[in-house]
Amino acid sequence: MADSITNQNNKNLSILIILTLLIIIWFLSNSTVFFCAVVLVLTAILINSNFETTDNLITTSSSSQTHTILPSMNNNDDNSTAIAMEEYGCEATSNIREEIDDEHVSKQNAVQDTSSNFDSRISKKDMEELQKSLAEDETGAILFSVNTTDTCQTDEPFATTTVTTCSPPPLQSPVTVLPIKRAPVCITEEPMKIAISYSSAHRERVYKIYEMVQRKLETLECPHPVFIDRDFQHEICRPNGRQYFCTIYKQAHLVVVFLSSSYTKSDHCMAEWEEIFSRFFPVGMNSDPLQLLFIKVDDYDMDKLGLKRSDYPLDATLQKDNEVIAEIITKRSNIVEQILAQK
Repeated sequence: MADSITNQNNKNLSILIILTLLIIIWFLSNSTVFFCAVVLVLTAILINSNFETTDNLITTSSSSQTHTILPSMNNNDDNSTAIAMEEYGCEATSNIREEIDDEHVSKQNAVQDTSSNFDSRISKKDMEELQKSLAEDETGAILFSVNTTDTCQTDEPFATTTVTTCSPPPLQSPVTVLPIKRAPVCITEEPMKIAISYSSAHRERVYKIYEMVQRKLETLECPHPVFIDRDFQHEICRPNGRQYFCTIYKQAHLVVVFLSSSYTKSDHCMAEWEEIFSRFFPVGMNSDPLQLLFIKVDDYDMDKLGLKRSDYPLDATLQKDNEVIAEIITKRSNIVEQILAQK
């Protein structure tokens, strides 16, 4: 009784302190903070009351266990108790049985109240929604089980709910191994965009046109788009170098031949021409005719080259501007690259 009075006094003192703090908050801050504080205080009071109810239930349960005769949970236990009392000569009075029955009923009511409170906090609908949300979870396999024990036959008053989540091991993304492309040791091993064949008698003019075309076509990805023998001596000077030299014209996207009388007189030039001729003639058999460009820088022997009058060259004897010649070569190269890109 004294403990109850002390607890009541402490509760009243706590309420008085809380009200004082609320009044101070009201004067020192705005209404929003005040209302929030009121809500927090009411919530704390409700939680405190729930804890007090639970403590009372626990106290009642503990006191009931101190009796010598335990309450029976069914009629069979009552009958067995009565038989045992008669055998030992103990006469059970009606008052004792009434007290036992009252205690048994009160304990069952307490258990039912506690179970109903638990059911009110977690309703059947909430349990179904929780189970549905866990079943729709795509991150892992869900194992959901609800085990409810009989509260009338055990010492635990609450229904137990067990939720177990088993997550699968993280998926490992497949590792893609890309093949490493070997960079060519020599630039001329790869097909050149343009390969120039000419006679040394016209070297000076051909070099000027070559440099203009080189500047127009070079990029970071392709710093050496044009082949000319002067700039690749370190690659073509080798045993059987003429055969390697001729393969460059077989692979080039565009072959530019500067035709002249000295061209047909040079054994070196004619060796190059044999490879070029076998690639492009008969016309259209092996390569696109646009991949071969003739530039006339002097009179030449068409019969020795196997050409006809219908094989139309770019006449550089009439067009003296090297910049124009270089521009024509660049445009033809762009056309050829577009054609090859579509194949």
